[in-house]
Amino acid sequence: MGLWVIRGGPYGEWEDIDFEQGIVVIHSKAPDLLEAPDVYELRKRIRAAYPEKREQTIGLWTRWAMEFLYEMRAGDLILLPLKKHRGYVAVGEVRGPAQERPDLRVYKPGYFVYGRPVRWLLGRVPRDLFSAWINRPHTTIHPVREEGAEERVRELIRTFPD
Repeated sequence: MGLWVIRGGPYGEWEDIDFEQGIVVIHSKAPDLLEAPDVYELRKRIRAAYPEKREQTIGLWTRWAMEFLYEMRAGDLILLPLKKHRGYVAVGEVRGPAQERPDLRVYKPGYFVYGRPVRWLLGRVPRDLFSAWINRPHTTIHPVREEGAEERVRELIRTFPD
């Protein structure tokens, strides 16, 4: 199992969709990211979709896509820092594999949307409880690798008042 931080867009634009549909999403101009057989092909597809971007940016986006599409697993926990409700974080559990979501392209025309099913466990937990893990600037998604972090979040889920 694991623990991940993922954002719902720079302005929280995906948050309502995430909660209504029980998902988390990433998006890209690059098609068929789920068909890439390895990280090299994934990077090649992202590079082709964004020829104007710097190599550093392409590398970062490739890492995020790799983590979301291939490394995240069912049963992993998600921390979603909320923009629409500043000062709070939602907590969820990944329920299945990543899938392309053509139905969600209406929210981001010109982009391919990839989603993972999530069961939302806690809607608004004070951000302060997770600040060491979520206050990384300029990251869309990242694993929390601190020892014992996942166990602490699972205990919080068990004991958090309704």
